Amino acid sequence: MIPGALAGVGVLAIDSAPLIYLVERHTTFGPPMEAMAALVDAGELQLVASP
Repeated sequence: MIPGALAGVGVLAIDSAPLIYLVERHTTFGPPMEAMAALVDAGELQLVASP
């Protein structure tokens, strides 16, 4: 779902909270962040986080 929703997006600005969801492996919000991290690892997406 996430890869399709972000098709064509090169850079995505996110708040710091989703990064915390990823690190803490949040049961609801962690999986979408894992999908975004996979896109970053593949070089298909760049995330920019707020301080």
